[in-house]
Amino acid sequence: MTEKVLDAPADVVAYLEQIRRLADANREALGFLPATAYEEAAMKGRLWVAVEENATTAKDLHGYLFFGDRFPRLRVYQI
Repeated sequence: MTEKVLDAPADVVAYLEQIRRLADANREALGFLPATAYEEAAMKGRLWVAVEENATTAKDLHGYLFFGDRFPRLRVYQI
C-alpha cells in the first residue's frame, strides 16, 4: 500500500462527494461551507487529498486539507 497526497484538480474532483459528506458529518467542529466551496477550492488547487492506494488500485480517502487566503498569509479552513 502506498500513501500519497493528490493536489491536481483533476485528481481531487473524484473525492469531492466524500469530502462533502465528511465535512457535513462534522459540521459542529468544522463549520458550514456550501457544497460549491469544495469544488471551487479544488479547481484553484487549494484542496489536497490524502489517499492510500491498495493492491486493487483503488484509492481510499484518508483525509483532506482545505486552505487558502492571499500571500503572505495562509489560512487552513478544514483539515
